[in-house]
Amino acid sequence: MLNSQSEQSQYLTFLQGSELCGIDISHIREVIEVPKITPLPHSPEYMCGVIDLRGDVVPIIDLKLKLRHKVTEYSADTCIIILELNQNKSNQLFGALADAVNEVISIDHSAIAPAPAVGSEMYNDYVYGVTKMTDSFLVILNSSQLFTERDSSLVGELDLVLGGNHEE
Repeated sequence: MLNSQSEQSQYLTFLQGSELCGIDISHIREVIEVPKITPLPHSPEYMCGVIDLRGDVVPIIDLKLKLRHKVTEYSADTCIIILELNQNKSNQLFGALADAVNEVISIDHSAIAPAPAVGSEMYNDYVYGVTKMTDSFLVILNSSQLFTERDSSLVGELDLVLGGNHEE
């Protein structure tokens, strides 16, 4: 187990295809409907592009592609989870596509097992741990590892070109 103490954290649970995932809510700023996403040329395949969120340039990734699944197919339930992460000594906003958001749940740290050592090392970097739910497993993602310095620098370069906060 990752932590033997009886502490709890809250996680936003969401679906990625048939896989139930979770992210610690302390990193989540908000959940929004999918607006127009502007693609970025020469960006990684998992990078959908950027959105303008009240004047902030926010990069959006397709978590399914990042986790080496099929591309996200949009539906009425598809949304973007906006995360605020500390990168390069400043807070940076990022967005992750989710098929559907479920609920916020509390999980005891002692109930979280480390990520199984299967698959690629890169996948294991993205997974914080796994916990058993009533009839499935919840894969808890390591939100600070989902967005790389490259992702951040792509957006930083675009932000410089656009002059920081901007209006569309």
